[in-house]
Amino acid sequence: MNLKYELTKEDYLAFNLHYIKHSATVRKMLFMQRFPMPVIFLAVPFALWITTGEFPIELFLGFLLLSAAWVVFYPKFFYWYTMRNVNRALNEGDNSNMLGPHEFHASEEGFIEKNQAEERKVNWSGIDRVEENEHYYFLFFNSVGAYIVPKRSFPDKSSEEEFKHVLRSAGLLS
Repeated sequence: MNLKYELTKEDYLAFNLHYIKHSATVRKMLFMQRFPMPVIFLAVPFALWITTGEFPIELFLGFLLLSAAWVVFYPKFFYWYTMRNVNRALNEGDNSNMLGPHEFHASEEGFIEKNQAEERKVNWSGIDRVEENEHYYFLFFNSVGAYIVPKRSFPDKSSEEEFKHVLRSAGLLS
């Protein structure tokens, strides 16, 4: 099976977004950044109540609204901020070995991935897992890195089914 495709900055951004939305570590980090802050916001009026003897209801209601907004909107901000930084990083330096034309030759033993700068031969045993979303297959070679195979690179459904068959034969797709 042979595929030819162009990898763009948007493909790498899509991979990074997929990764941060599905990583257990990132989800834990997001949880720890999302929920303690509202507790701190809500503790301020109670601390003032203890120290002054008067409960500042206006301050409490303001912090309650702020807390609700934080819980609702922080994940959107987190994803936006992370993707902005990834985008900036992709704009630095020469990325010719990542972006541009790619060729992907898959067989029962593994695959060869070629780009403008290099050629890599990878046995299927060198792939930890495969994740799929609506537009891509991600062939993870470690916990944070993956080969990106856009679904748009398949000329037809039968080519994609052939690719999935090869992945199943390698024990990477169920």
